[in-house]
Amino acid sequence: MTAKAEIVLISHWFGHTPHCLECIVPFFLERGYKIYHLTDKPTDAEAFFTFALKGAQESVRHIPMVPVEPVKPRWGKDVSLCSVEAHWKGVQLALEKLYVELGRKVGIFHTWVDLYSHEYLERWLIEEAMPAPWCGLYVHPAELRIYKTWKRRAFENLTGLFKYGKMFPSRLRAFDVPNAKIIYFWDESCPEILKNRFTNRVKLGVFPESKKPDASPSLDDFSIIDDFAKNNFPLLCLIGFLSRRKGLLKLIRIAKASSTHWSFLIAGEICWDNFNEQEKSEIQDFILNQASNALFIPRHLSDQEFEKIIKVSDCVYVAYEDFFHSSNLQLQAAIFKKPIIAGPQHLISERTRRFQMGWCLPEITQRAVSDLLNQIDKQEIQRVVDSAHFEEFCNEHSPERLNECLEEICRFVG
Repeated sequence: MTAKAEIVLISHWFGHTPHCLECIVPFFLERGYKIYHLTDKPTDAEAFFTFALKGAQESVRHIPMVPVEPVKPRWGKDVSLCSVEAHWKGVQLALEKLYVELGRKVGIFHTWVDLYSHEYLERWLIEEAMPAPWCGLYVHPAELRIYKTWKRRAFENLTGLFKYGKMFPSRLRAFDVPNAKIIYFWDESCPEILKNRFTNRVKLGVFPESKKPDASPSLDDFSIIDDFAKNNFPLLCLIGFLSRRKGLLKLIRIAKASSTHWSFLIAGEICWDNFNEQEKSEIQDFILNQASNALFIPRHLSDQEFEKIIKVSDCVYVAYEDFFHSSNLQLQAAIFKKPIIAGPQHLISERTRRFQMGWCLPEITQRAVSDLLNQIDKQEIQRVVDSAHFEEFCNEHSPERLNECLEEICRFVG
């Protein structure tokens, strides 16, 4: 009798993780895998899987991370590095316990391998933490997109030499270990840039953004959204987790100024810690006294509400400050053939230009956003819709492409 296929999934249960696992776990369930899910919030993960994924209760076992107290900082190890090292030692202890129980090692797919990384993390810690063949998803390769002058690099090298006794910082270096089989990036430029930085034993690949499985029919009441969308003005939406860098204050102030012919639909949970007291008051006043050109829904959105808002909008705002990486919202907008407003540079903007899916600001300022909106009318929106390569972009992030990556992971570790 053939042994049942097994895999360890490692995750950190926040941010993109629930969505990511909701997309990839069905692949393993359909192929009869036993899944050992090592996570920092096993109770939350189990509740989510039970609700969202049929069959998960029987085939997925949620395992807690082992907490490890960081050592005290000293020369060569600051608070950050001590915390990162403690995390990986906890991963090591949890996997060692599992492997002893099973009597064998099981291959690993780490869904956010860079979250606990550090410029001076030693390779041997990763080797010991993940002692079986593993694949990893590198979510935020920021160091590849931040331009640094030679003066800044020299300063960082001297700082590293003084603080850690080492030079040439890199968050990527620690993952170039023998058990690493393939590292995927949510950034298609990375494999080419990194081809000479990793040894030949580690394959580098591109991981697609992915759309959640279709949800059950919605019981949500969309009347307030539908009524607001009936006006004749172009509708711009800002949705998701609302923070300063996502442009919340900019759009509120533009909407209050009534300096454009646009209407604004802003929806999602607010990250209040991002704002000072005066700004919090400004946001709260805007919510309580909503102008006729704005609708603000300040709470968590269901998947159906999220899709509904994109469907009724004419344009999606994704011009995030200091954000270098992929956004699932860009894929969601492309699926519904909605143009986006992006920033001047980095991955979202590169994709926007390559596939002609919207407009890129010259700079991310309130004035620049307002000026751009004043140049866009319904006719310009239709021009972009007609010329955009939405389908080509979606094909690069299709379920078929996702399955190709997961099949590859199975060959390496499953």
